[in-house]
Amino acid sequence: IYTIAYTLSLHDALPILKEFGPLLLMPNDETALRGLAQISRSNESSPLKAYPHDYDLMCVAEFNPESGEIGPVDPRPRLVVNVGGLLESLTSGGR
Repeated sequence: IYTIAYTLSLHDALPILKEFGPLLLMPNDETALRGLAQISRSNESSPLKAYPHDYDLMCVAEFNPESGEIGPVDPRPRLVVNVGGLLESLTSGGR
């Protein structure tokens, strides 16, 4: 299995809306982080840019493109990064 299905999860401090968003297929964490950083910084009207600390990138499943199988991440979705933390690290000397 070499492709991982990622999804953005809205993390609200006042649990008004706490659900998983659309799935993104990425081959690894690094590729997902690079794409997320680019999206978060490029679109001025994006909620990711306006409220970055409200969003976490979660790995929710593994996908095998050869067999079409989708499997769960054990024991449950795994936190990859908080969008706000990612953007702060990039501004303070990251890429």
